[in-house]
Amino acid sequence: MAINPKLLREKYGISIFDFSLSQVNRQKILLEISSDHLHSTRSHWIYGRWENVYINSYLTPSVERLLNRAVSFAGDEYGQSFLIPSQFLGYPTNEYWFNIAQPGESTGRHNHKDEAAISGLFYIKVPEDSGELIFFIPGKNKITIPVKEGRMLLFPADLDHAVDLNRSEDARISLAFNCYSSELPPQLYHQDETYGVHKYFS
Repeated sequence: MAINPKLLREKYGISIFDFSLSQVNRQKILLEISSDHLHSTRSHWIYGRWENVYINSYLTPSVERLLNRAVSFAGDEYGQSFLIPSQFLGYPTNEYWFNIAQPGESTGRHNHKDEAAISGLFYIKVPEDSGELIFFIPGKNKITIPVKEGRMLLFPADLDHAVDLNRSEDARISLAFNCYSSELPPQLYHQDETYGVHKYFS
């Protein structure tokens, strides 16, 4: 069934944007995160895999432009100013992370942290048949949205979502982030090298 972007936005607060390669260089991001010398931290061991991969901003400079675009689109769509805290802006921790699902892996149902207003996903690498995004609407049926490379989705941070099983022969890679519209939670001002189960999800 074809998705109706206007209906998704008006009824459920879900917004969809499709970027060209000239707008966001996905290949450059892939090169940055595939470095053999890259240091990363992981959290959320669910269904046999680490769901979240955190990488220091200086190792992935191409992400900054993408986050700036996300903040701009969120402001236009939801009518207020937003911020994605990150090391690019001088914060000690990042409110974005990579999701890397290998063949046979899925992303379980979850929502994002209470303090965030809007959350988002950007699809960097999407092999054919690597899984679709599922939103669980309270009191209604779930909504399935096809994903593709260069697609960004913004949605309320408390909206439950998941991603289907990756049935391809390659990894599905996306970037997730949280947008804030009011006073930031205190923990974002302090350096914290550990990533507990509640750090990025409520």
